[in-house]
Amino acid sequence: MQDLFKKNKGGEKNTMNKKQVMTAGMVVVDMLWVDLPEIPRPGLTQFTNTFAERVGGHPANVAVDLAKLGMNPKELGVVASIINDTAGAMIEKELAQYDIGNLLKKRDRISADDIYTGRNGIMVKHGNDRMFQIYPGANMELDAEYVKAMLHKHSPSVLSVRPGYSGIDGDIASILKETSDTFVLLDLMRPRDREWSYIIPAFSYANAVHCNDTEAMSVTGTKTVEEAIDAFLSYGVELLLLTYGDEGAQLITSTVNIRQPGFAVDVIDPTGCGDAFCAGVIQKLLEWEATRDVAAMSEAQLHELLRYAQAVGAACATGIGCTAGVSTERVQKILTA
Repeated sequence: MQDLFKKNKGGEKNTMNKKQVMTAGMVVVDMLWVDLPEIPRPGLTQFTNTFAERVGGHPANVAVDLAKLGMNPKELGVVASIINDTAGAMIEKELAQYDIGNLLKKRDRISADDIYTGRNGIMVKHGNDRMFQIYPGANMELDAEYVKAMLHKHSPSVLSVRPGYSGIDGDIASILKETSDTFVLLDLMRPRDREWSYIIPAFSYANAVHCNDTEAMSVTGTKTVEEAIDAFLSYGVELLLLTYGDEGAQLITSTVNIRQPGFAVDVIDPTGCGDAFCAGVIQKLLEWEATRDVAAMSEAQLHELLRYAQAVGAACATGIGCTAGVSTERVQKILTA
Protein backbone atom coordinates (compact mmCIF):
# COMPACT_ATOMS: atom_id res chain seq x y z
CA MET A 1 0.00 0.00 0.00
CA GLN A 2 1.37 3.40 -0.90
CA ASP A 3 1.82 6.22 1.60
CA LEU A 4 -1.57 7.94 1.68
CA PHE A 5 -0.18 11.15 3.14
CA LYS A 6 0.70 13.09 0.02
CA LYS A 7 3.00 16.08 0.31
CA ASN A 8 1.99 18.55 -2.37
CA LYS A 9 4.08 21.52 -3.28
CA GLY A 10 3.57 24.48 -1.00
CA GLY A 11 5.23 26.98 1.28
CA GLU A 12 6.11 26.77 4.94
CA LYS A 13 3.23 25.73 7.20
CA ASN A 14 1.65 28.35 9.41
CA THR A 15 1.25 26.69 12.82
CA MET A 16 0.05 29.68 14.84
CA ASN A 17 -3.63 29.16 13.93
CA LYS A 18 -3.43 25.46 13.18
CA LYS A 19 -6.57 23.33 13.23
CA GLN A 20 -6.37 19.58 13.52
CA VAL A 21 -9.43 19.17 11.30
CA MET A 22 -10.99 21.59 8.84
CA THR A 23 -14.27 20.76 7.13
CA ALA A 24 -15.55 22.51 4.02
CA GLY A 25 -18.53 22.49 1.67
CA MET A 26 -22.20 23.26 2.14
CA VAL A 27 -24.16 23.90 5.33
CA VAL A 28 -27.94 23.98 5.67
CA VAL A 29 -30.75 23.98 8.16
CA ASP A 30 -32.57 20.67 7.82
CA MET A 31 -36.34 20.57 8.24
CA LEU A 32 -37.14 16.94 9.00
CA TRP A 33 -40.32 14.88 8.93
CA VAL A 34 -39.28 11.37 10.02
CA ASP A 35 -40.88 8.00 10.76
CA LEU A 36 -43.79 8.84 8.44
CA PRO A 37 -46.33 6.09 7.69
CA GLU A 38 -46.25 7.20 4.07
CA ILE A 39 -45.06 10.07 1.89
CA PRO A 40 -48.06 12.35 1.28
CA ARG A 41 -49.67 12.10 -2.13
CA PRO A 42 -50.85 15.23 -3.98
CA GLY A 43 -53.97 16.54 -2.26
CA LEU A 44 -53.46 14.45 0.88
CA THR A 45 -53.28 16.10 4.30
CA GLN A 46 -51.16 14.16 6.77
CA PHE A 47 -50.45 15.02 10.39
CA THR A 48 -47.25 14.16 12.22
CA ASN A 49 -45.61 14.80 15.57
CA THR A 50 -42.08 14.09 14.31
CA PHE A 51 -41.02 17.42 12.83
CA ALA A 52 -37.57 18.70 13.79
CA GLU A 53 -35.27 21.51 12.69
CA ARG A 54 -31.55 20.77 12.81
CA VAL A 55 -28.27 22.10 11.47
CA GLY A 56 -26.93 19.92 8.66
CA GLY A 57 -24.42 19.71 5.85
CA HIS A 58 -21.15 17.77 5.74
CA PRO A 59 -18.83 20.40 7.28
CA ALA A 60 -21.04 21.06 10.31
CA ASN A 61 -22.02 17.41 10.75
CA VAL A 62 -18.47 16.05 10.73
CA ALA A 63 -17.20 18.76 13.09
CA VAL A 64 -20.06 18.33 15.59
CA ASP A 65 -19.72 14.53 15.47
CA LEU A 66 -15.99 14.80 16.20
CA ALA A 67 -16.67 17.13 19.13
CA LYS A 68 -19.28 14.71 20.50
CA LEU A 69 -16.79 11.86 20.13
CA GLY A 70 -14.36 13.69 22.40
CA MET A 71 -12.13 15.71 20.10
CA ASN A 72 -11.03 19.15 21.31
CA PRO A 73 -13.53 21.46 19.54
CA LYS A 74 -10.99 24.29 19.42
CA GLU A 75 -9.01 22.14 17.00
CA LEU A 76 -11.97 21.99 14.61
CA GLY A 77 -12.90 24.56 11.98
CA VAL A 78 -15.93 24.76 9.66
CA VAL A 79 -15.61 26.54 6.30
CA ALA A 80 -18.88 27.30 4.50
CA SER A 81 -21.03 30.24 3.39
CA ILE A 82 -24.13 31.65 5.09
CA ILE A 83 -26.38 34.71 5.02
CA ASN A 84 -27.08 36.79 8.11
CA ASP A 85 -30.61 35.40 8.53
CA THR A 86 -32.42 33.08 10.93
CA ALA A 87 -30.93 29.91 9.43
CA GLY A 88 -27.44 31.42 9.39
CA ALA A 89 -27.82 32.39 13.04
CA MET A 90 -28.92 28.84 13.87
CA ILE A 91 -25.80 27.42 12.22
CA GLU A 92 -23.53 29.85 14.08
CA LYS A 93 -25.26 29.05 17.36
CA GLU A 94 -24.73 25.32 16.78
CA LEU A 95 -20.99 25.78 16.24
CA ALA A 96 -20.72 28.08 19.25
CA GLN A 97 -22.60 25.58 21.42
CA TYR A 98 -19.83 23.03 20.81
CA ASP A 99 -17.07 25.69 20.79
CA ILE A 100 -16.15 24.72 17.23
CA GLY A 101 -14.14 27.18 15.14
CA ASN A 102 -16.45 29.36 13.04
CA LEU A 103 -14.67 29.99 9.73
CA LEU A 104 -17.90 30.84 7.92
CA LYS A 105 -18.12 33.33 5.09
CA LYS A 106 -21.10 35.54 5.95
CA ARG A 107 -22.90 38.57 4.57
CA ASP A 108 -26.19 40.43 5.10
CA ARG A 109 -29.21 40.06 2.85
CA ILE A 110 -29.34 43.13 0.63
CA SER A 111 -32.91 42.97 -0.70
CA ALA A 112 -36.19 41.11 -0.39
CA ASP A 113 -35.21 39.10 -3.48
CA ASP A 114 -31.81 38.12 -2.16
CA ILE A 115 -30.89 34.52 -1.37
CA TYR A 116 -31.06 32.85 2.04
CA THR A 117 -28.81 30.48 3.95
CA GLY A 118 -29.14 26.96 2.56
CA ARG A 119 -32.05 24.79 3.64
CA ASN A 120 -33.00 21.17 3.16
CA GLY A 121 -36.43 19.57 3.42
CA ILE A 122 -36.19 15.90 4.46
CA MET A 123 -38.93 13.27 4.56
CA VAL A 124 -38.30 9.79 5.93
CA LYS A 125 -40.92 7.08 5.49
CA HIS A 126 -40.73 4.46 8.24
CA GLY A 127 -38.17 1.82 7.30
CA ASN A 128 -36.97 3.71 4.20
CA ASP A 129 -34.14 6.02 3.23
CA ARG A 130 -34.64 9.76 3.34
CA MET A 131 -35.87 12.05 0.56
CA PHE A 132 -34.17 15.44 0.10
CA GLN A 133 -35.40 18.74 -1.30
CA ILE A 134 -32.34 21.01 -1.26
CA TYR A 135 -32.17 24.80 -1.52
CA PRO A 136 -28.44 25.63 -1.94
CA GLY A 137 -28.80 29.37 -1.33
CA ALA A 138 -25.67 30.94 0.16
CA ASN A 139 -23.66 27.78 -0.41
CA MET A 140 -23.22 28.84 -4.02
CA GLU A 141 -21.24 31.87 -2.79
CA LEU A 142 -18.51 29.81 -1.18
CA ASP A 143 -15.51 30.41 -3.44
CA ALA A 144 -12.19 28.67 -3.93
CA GLU A 145 -10.09 31.65 -2.87
CA TYR A 146 -11.84 31.84 0.49
CA VAL A 147 -11.28 28.14 1.16
CA LYS A 148 -7.64 28.39 0.09
CA ALA A 149 -7.15 31.35 2.42
CA MET A 150 -8.57 29.35 5.33
CA LEU A 151 -6.32 26.41 4.48
CA HIS A 152 -3.27 28.65 4.43
CA LYS A 153 -4.22 30.38 7.68
CA HIS A 154 -5.12 27.30 9.72
CA SER A 155 -2.89 24.59 8.22
CA PRO A 156 -5.16 21.63 9.07
CA SER A 157 -3.80 18.14 9.58
CA VAL A 158 -7.03 16.81 8.00
CA LEU A 159 -9.38 18.38 5.48
CA SER A 160 -12.78 16.76 5.04
CA VAL A 161 -14.59 18.27 2.08
CA ARG A 162 -17.80 17.58 0.19
CA PRO A 163 -18.56 19.38 -3.06
CA GLY A 164 -21.84 18.87 -4.87
CA TYR A 165 -23.90 22.04 -4.60
CA SER A 166 -21.63 24.84 -3.50
CA GLY A 167 -19.57 27.52 -5.19
CA ILE A 168 -16.34 25.52 -4.93
CA ASP A 169 -17.53 22.60 -7.05
CA GLY A 170 -15.82 23.69 -10.26
CA ASP A 171 -12.58 24.46 -8.41
CA ILE A 172 -12.30 21.48 -6.09
CA ALA A 173 -9.19 20.10 -7.80
CA SER A 174 -7.40 23.45 -7.57
CA ILE A 175 -8.29 23.70 -3.87
CA LEU A 176 -7.01 20.23 -3.06
CA LYS A 177 -3.89 20.85 -5.14
CA GLU A 178 -2.90 23.54 -2.64
CA THR A 179 -3.13 21.32 0.41
CA SER A 180 0.29 20.79 1.88
CA ASP A 181 0.96 18.11 4.49
CA THR A 182 -2.79 17.68 4.87
CA PHE A 183 -4.71 14.41 4.80
CA VAL A 184 -7.67 14.99 2.46
CA LEU A 185 -10.93 13.05 2.80
CA LEU A 186 -13.15 13.74 -0.20
CA ASP A 187 -16.83 12.90 0.34
CA LEU A 188 -18.95 12.57 -2.81
CA MET A 189 -22.55 13.38 -3.56
CA ARG A 190 -24.59 13.88 -6.71
CA PRO A 191 -23.59 17.24 -8.22
CA ARG A 192 -25.96 20.05 -9.11
CA ASP A 193 -26.05 21.02 -12.81
CA ARG A 194 -22.88 19.06 -13.58
CA GLU A 195 -21.87 15.69 -14.90
CA TRP A 196 -20.40 13.33 -12.31
CA SER A 197 -17.09 13.32 -14.16
CA TYR A 198 -16.31 16.88 -12.99
CA ILE A 199 -14.86 15.49 -9.74
CA ILE A 200 -12.43 12.99 -11.28
CA PRO A 201 -9.48 15.45 -11.59
CA ALA A 202 -9.64 15.96 -7.79
CA PHE A 203 -9.01 12.30 -7.01
CA SER A 204 -5.24 12.55 -7.50
CA TYR A 205 -5.07 15.16 -4.71
CA ALA A 206 -7.25 13.28 -2.22
CA ASN A 207 -5.92 10.75 0.25
CA ALA A 208 -9.28 9.05 0.80
CA VAL A 209 -12.64 9.05 -0.98
CA HIS A 210 -15.99 8.17 0.59
CA CYS A 211 -19.26 7.53 -1.23
CA ASN A 212 -22.04 4.95 -1.41
CA ASP A 213 -22.25 2.19 -3.99
CA THR A 214 -24.65 4.06 -6.28
CA GLU A 215 -22.46 7.17 -6.25
CA ALA A 216 -19.38 5.04 -6.95
CA MET A 217 -20.94 3.61 -10.12
CA SER A 218 -22.29 7.01 -11.19
CA VAL A 219 -19.01 8.88 -10.91
CA THR A 220 -17.06 6.14 -12.72
CA GLY A 221 -19.70 5.40 -15.33
CA THR A 222 -19.66 1.70 -14.51
CA LYS A 223 -22.41 -0.90 -14.09
CA THR A 224 -21.08 -2.84 -11.10
CA VAL A 225 -19.40 -1.94 -7.83
CA GLU A 226 -16.44 -4.14 -8.75
CA GLU A 227 -15.91 -2.19 -11.96
CA ALA A 228 -16.25 1.07 -10.02
CA ILE A 229 -13.57 -0.02 -7.53
CA ASP A 230 -11.17 -0.80 -10.37
CA ALA A 231 -11.87 2.61 -11.89
CA PHE A 232 -11.24 4.45 -8.61
CA LEU A 233 -7.92 2.66 -8.17
CA SER A 234 -6.96 3.53 -11.75
CA TYR A 235 -7.65 7.20 -10.96
CA GLY A 236 -5.10 7.01 -8.16
CA VAL A 237 -7.51 6.75 -5.22
CA GLU A 238 -5.51 5.05 -2.47
CA LEU A 239 -8.11 4.63 0.27
CA LEU A 240 -11.67 4.05 -0.95
CA LEU A 241 -14.51 3.86 1.57
CA LEU A 242 -17.87 2.59 0.31
CA THR A 243 -21.01 2.54 2.43
CA TYR A 244 -24.11 0.43 1.73
CA GLY A 245 -26.60 1.72 4.28
CA ASP A 246 -27.69 -0.99 6.71
CA GLU A 247 -25.91 -3.60 4.58
CA GLY A 248 -22.48 -2.54 5.79
CA ALA A 249 -19.36 -0.92 4.37
CA GLN A 250 -16.20 -1.65 2.44
CA LEU A 251 -12.60 -0.39 2.67
CA ILE A 252 -10.37 -0.79 -0.37
CA THR A 253 -6.71 -0.05 -1.07
CA SER A 254 -4.45 -1.39 -3.81
CA THR A 255 -3.70 -4.42 -1.60
CA VAL A 256 -6.67 -4.78 0.79
CA ASN A 257 -10.39 -5.22 0.19
CA ILE A 258 -12.45 -5.46 3.40
CA ARG A 259 -16.25 -5.83 3.43
CA GLN A 260 -18.08 -5.82 6.76
CA PRO A 261 -21.81 -6.15 7.58
CA GLY A 262 -23.76 -3.34 9.17
CA PHE A 263 -24.81 -3.02 12.81
CA ALA A 264 -28.40 -3.74 13.79
CA VAL A 265 -29.88 -0.63 15.42
CA ASP A 266 -33.35 0.89 15.74
CA VAL A 267 -33.23 3.36 12.89
CA ILE A 268 -35.13 6.60 13.45
CA ASP A 269 -33.51 8.83 10.84
CA PRO A 270 -30.65 7.83 8.49
CA THR A 271 -29.82 11.46 7.67
CA GLY A 272 -26.13 12.23 8.27
CA CYS A 273 -24.93 8.64 8.67
CA GLY A 274 -22.35 9.06 5.91
CA ASP A 275 -20.94 12.16 7.59
CA ALA A 276 -20.82 10.33 10.92
CA PHE A 277 -18.96 7.50 9.19
CA CYS A 278 -16.41 10.03 7.92
CA ALA A 279 -16.03 11.48 11.42
CA GLY A 280 -15.30 7.99 12.73
CA VAL A 281 -12.59 7.47 10.11
CA ILE A 282 -10.98 10.81 10.93
CA GLN A 283 -11.10 10.27 14.68
CA LYS A 284 -9.40 6.87 14.49
CA LEU A 285 -6.69 8.07 12.11
CA LEU A 286 -5.88 10.99 14.41
CA GLU A 287 -6.10 8.87 17.55
CA TRP A 288 -3.58 6.42 16.08
CA GLU A 289 -1.48 9.24 14.57
CA ALA A 290 -1.91 7.40 11.28
CA THR A 291 -2.62 10.28 8.89
CA ARG A 292 1.09 10.57 8.14
CA ASP A 293 1.55 6.88 7.44
CA VAL A 294 -1.65 5.01 6.73
CA ALA A 295 0.49 2.55 4.80
CA ALA A 296 1.95 1.38 8.10
CA MET A 297 -1.45 0.30 9.41
CA SER A 298 -1.98 -3.44 9.60
CA GLU A 299 -4.93 -5.19 8.01
CA ALA A 300 -6.30 -5.75 11.52
CA GLN A 301 -6.19 -2.00 12.16
CA LEU A 302 -7.97 -1.33 8.88
CA HIS A 303 -10.68 -3.78 9.95
CA GLU A 304 -11.00 -1.90 13.24
CA LEU A 305 -11.03 1.47 11.48
CA LEU A 306 -13.91 0.38 9.25
CA ARG A 307 -15.83 -1.22 12.11
CA TYR A 308 -15.52 1.89 14.30
CA ALA A 309 -16.60 4.22 11.48
CA GLN A 310 -19.62 1.98 10.84
CA ALA A 311 -20.55 2.11 14.53
CA VAL A 312 -20.48 5.92 14.50
CA GLY A 313 -22.68 5.91 11.39
CA ALA A 314 -25.08 3.46 13.02
CA ALA A 315 -25.27 5.60 16.16
CA CYS A 316 -26.24 8.57 14.02
CA ALA A 317 -29.29 6.71 12.70
CA THR A 318 -30.74 6.37 16.22
CA GLY A 319 -31.55 10.09 16.57
CA ILE A 320 -33.47 12.72 14.62
CA GLY A 321 -31.14 14.87 12.54
CA CYS A 322 -27.55 14.50 11.44
CA THR A 323 -25.75 14.47 14.80
CA ALA A 324 -28.28 13.86 17.60
CA GLY A 325 -27.63 10.11 17.82
CA VAL A 326 -23.83 10.33 18.03
CA SER A 327 -22.08 9.93 21.40
CA THR A 328 -19.10 7.96 22.68
CA GLU A 329 -21.40 5.97 24.95
CA ARG A 330 -23.75 4.96 22.15
CA VAL A 331 -20.89 4.06 19.81
CA GLN A 332 -19.30 1.83 22.45
CA LYS A 333 -22.65 0.19 23.17
CA ILE A 334 -23.05 -0.65 19.50
CA LEU A 335 -19.50 -2.01 19.28
CA THR A 336 -19.93 -4.26 22.32
CA ALA A 337 -23.50 -5.45 21.70
